[in-house]
Amino acid sequence: MRVGPLVAANITAPLAWLVFLQAEYALVPWACHHGARHHPVLLAIAAATFLIASGSALLGWREWRLAGRRPADEPPPAGRAAFMALTGIGISLLFMLLILASSAGFAIFTSCD
Repeated sequence: MRVGPLVAANITAPLAWLVFLQAEYALVPWACHHGARHHPVLLAIAAATFLIASGSALLGWREWRLAGRRPADEPPPAGRAAFMALTGIGISLLFMLLILASSAGFAIFTSCD
């Protein structure tokens, strides 16, 4: 069982969402002041954090495959590794959806709305 990649698969996507949220809140007044209707920096941050979260899901997928695709109820350490990998995939997919849903407003509203 490789603990580092399993932990990374579980916490990278929530941290990417946190960075996305904080950067967007910090940069919206700046983007409004610079007058662009849909500022490309806001879209770039959304895309970058979405890619980081999807990389976390891929890491969880890789760790699940390395665990031998065993059911999560096998005795440790094989069952624990599969469980953590599947949890990392689920968490990453959830936070990818949150990043997409949070950035959907950029397509509808301007930076100053």
